[in-house]
Amino acid sequence: MKFLMLAVFLWSFNSFAKDDEKRQGMAEVREHYMSAVGGNMGTIGAIMKEGVKQPGMIANQAKALHEISSDILTVFEKGSDSKDDDAKAKIWTEWSKFEKKAEAFKKASANLVAVTSKTKDMKKIGAAVGKLGKTCKGCHKSYKEKD
Repeated sequence: MKFLMLAVFLWSFNSFAKDDEKRQGMAEVREHYMSAVGGNMGTIGAIMKEGVKQPGMIANQAKALHEISSDILTVFEKGSDSKDDDAKAKIWTEWSKFEKKAEAFKKASANLVAVTSKTKDMKKIGAAVGKLGKTCKGCHKSYKEKD
């Protein structure tokens, strides 16, 4: 009987360790994912700030952001919370609200793709970039730990 109790204890401890490894792994993936989003947004911001007349470059960054946006809920899957990342725990307790913010990001990135495919007018592109940036800020304000 003692052997059985010990075996159950060791098995459950191993399960918890594997869950923690999975959470840690997803936190690492999430960190790189969000860095990719930030890199694309940073490139767009630099183009806009420096007055570089390269709407084609913005279009490429917009397409990348839109592709990335389809995975946002995956990198925040339920059960992937970790003490080692900047994601607030309320993402998972307010999942439906978080889904809406993720959908807003996806729609705003799609809008930027559409705008950059139709015009080279940097004012119109800038307005679409601003809308996309607001979705990032809105989500970070609610769901990202302060740096």
